[in-house]
Amino acid sequence: MFSYTLHSWFHLYIAAGTAATVLWMQWRVPNRLNVLLGISLGLIALLPVAPQIGLGAGFLGAKLAVLDRIQEATSIPQHLARGQYGLLSERYSTTIWLVPLLVPALGWQLRRNNMTTAIT
Repeated sequence: MFSYTLHSWFHLYIAAGTAATVLWMQWRVPNRLNVLLGISLGLIALLPVAPQIGLGAGFLGAKLAVLDRIQEATSIPQHLARGQYGLLSERYSTTIWLVPLLVPALGWQLRRNNMTTAIT
């Protein structure tokens, strides 16, 4: 099945298309003909994914019905408000509870290393 929301060959197709685009831009001289040819080939390559573009927009806009089943798309603050601490530990490991300690420590580390002598 070719679907944006599933682990299918869709993602491999997009990765291969991205790599092909980078190689195209590296190997071709940047002139008007090559730019137009590259855009044309890119549009042709998008034809198989055209039905999935709406799903991608729905995912980015949080309007997909399956989002509530995707673990990475759930809200950590909502789980905390509901008291679902065990669920958070299960999904993200217990190291998630170190985040409130690590964020200020990282900020302090950045501030401490913000010397001109440290930037070399």
